[in-house]
Amino acid sequence: MSDEAKTKPPIRTIAVVLVMLVVEGAAIVGIMTMFGGPAEVVAQPGLFGESTSPELQPVEIQLLQERLTNNASGRIFIYDTEIRIVTQERHRQAVQTVMDNRMASIRTGISKIFAAGAHSYFAEPGLETLTRQVTEFLHSIFPEDGEGEEMITGVLIPKCMGFPADY
Repeated sequence: MSDEAKTKPPIRTIAVVLVMLVVEGAAIVGIMTMFGGPAEVVAQPGLFGESTSPELQPVEIQLLQERLTNNASGRIFIYDTEIRIVTQERHRQAVQTVMDNRMASIRTGISKIFAAGAHSYFAEPGLETLTRQVTEFLHSIFPEDGEGEEMITGVLIPKCMGFPADY
């Protein structure tokens, strides 16, 4: 008889474990519904460039549109380039004044960046390296505003089409 008792499945133990699992699951669901769902998420105004104040709106200003050269790969390439800067409406006049007074310095600095750039910089899908280098250069040209904020919030290079100069 002891052999039959050992081979017989413990139905009573399995039933007790299943009942405990169902009770535990019901308790967890009940407690979660009592505390309610997650809090509703609401975005704060002014984040991500959307502002109600017109003077804080982003503005794009054309900085230059030129053909810049590069021979870092041993072959001369000419890049038909357009560069725009992003600033806030409140800084538009100050940015324009600096552009009028320092355009030769700006053109020289950007020409140096393009001339020294590795060929791989021009092959990047978003021109990230060139954009970063031009942004850093422009931060040295354009002063901070009275609040310690950079006047130039971004640099856009919508056109940078290169072609070899020797064909």
